[in-house]
Amino acid sequence: MGDIRLTDDEFYNILRENNGLYSRTAKAIESRYQIDYTRQAVYDRASKQPEVLQEIREGRVDKAEQVHDDLLDDPDPRIRKDAAQFI
Repeated sequence: MGDIRLTDDEFYNILRENNGLYSRTAKAIESRYQIDYTRQAVYDRASKQPEVLQEIREGRVDKAEQVHDDLLDDPDPRIRKDAAQFI
């Protein structure tokens, strides 16, 4: 990881921005800080605070549920029918 050390706040903010996806988070860290950071390194660090990781994942589920709920109210009956099939 080089000489640069990400704080927990920096790390978890980037993980949150990338919806808890390890590979995407690693690429974002590499791009933002110009350092090598692997998917495995993200996994290892995220695993140290499982409650934060769970909160990030629950936020992603909340987003998906909101999109689904919006589709249930769509004016197009075909879209509503398709959305209803997942309930």
